[in-house]
Amino acid sequence: MIDGGDLVIHTIYFNPKDFPYRYVVRAWTVREGEGEAVPDPRPLVVADSLEEARAAVPPGSDHLLRRERDDDPCIVESWI
Repeated sequence: MIDGGDLVIHTIYFNPKDFPYRYVVRAWTVREGEGEAVPDPRPLVVADSLEEARAAVPPGSDHLLRRERDDDPCIVESWI
């Protein structure tokens, strides 16, 4: 999702250190003109299921980025 020129990516994690055995959605922002993503330290949602986590991804984030082999093992998927 583009927000005022910034690209916001919502990443779904499973079993991160701060929320073991839970799904967590976190927002990352790529600021216009910068190449590095900045995380929002607060989780958008902590969920018991992947479906619940996906439902928390804001409308307009409709492009799925599947997990890459070199991603952190906690990453399930990301949405733009």
